[in-house]
Amino acid sequence: VTETDANAKLDAFRVQMSSELTVIMSELTATLDAQKQLEEKDFQDLVGNLTAWDSAQNAENIRQRTWLQSIVDAGNAAVRDVGAQTTELALALESTDVRLTTSATKLENQQRAMANAINTTLHADISTLNAALFAFITRTRNGLTTRIKSDIGELTSHLDSVQSTS
Repeated sequence: VTETDANAKLDAFRVQMSSELTVIMSELTATLDAQKQLEEKDFQDLVGNLTAWDSAQNAENIRQRTWLQSIVDAGNAAVRDVGAQTTELALALESTDVRLTTSATKLENQQRAMANAINTTLHADISTLNAALFAFITRTRNGLTTRIKSDIGELTSHLDSVQSTS
């Protein structure tokens, strides 16, 4: 083997190696490009999924915030309604108490006035009855006294007449 043959073989081997290296480099470049595209697609899918999840989460947060706010608003409205109803009931109770107190006082005054009138009437009636009774007793006594005097006078005359006849 001569040097020229060896150089020719070496040159052929370099060409073959260069060709194989070019093929390997092309395959590696194609594989790398495919891997980059796959990773880019996976990254875009991940970003899309994360964006969709973030949007869904934001929408859910807004829905929950709105729901919680509606509960807070309903609670505040209920508290206002209960406060207003309590105030109305207190005013109604106070008004009813005033009416009842006024009516009770009026009724008590009427009962006292009626009792005083009955008492006055009874005293007047008792005084009238006492005067009538006294007048009746006086008339009866006077009548009896007159009759007794008359009867005594008759008896005395009858006795005088019996004594004079005897």
